[in-house]
Amino acid sequence: MDPGNDAVCVACQEQIRFAARSHQRQVIVNVYEDGVWKRVDHYHEDCYRNMGEPFGPPSEPISRAERAAERARAAERRSGAP
Repeated sequence: MDPGNDAVCVACQEQIRFAARSHQRQVIVNVYEDGVWKRVDHYHEDCYRNMGEPFGPPSEPISRAERAAERARAAERRSGAP
């Protein structure tokens, strides 16, 4: 098992490995049942596509800059700033 990552692909039951220089991606799904969050499922991108994208097509990854901008907007909303 790799340090810091215990995610296992729901489809193939193999560990999802992180490699900084690799362009392999994973699909992370928040699963809700009757509007209530139940669990997080992890898939290798190829496994998810081979299963026919059971939760719909994955969204494109967001950049660090986009993620930082979203965090800033969320902080502004929480603080009540206009």
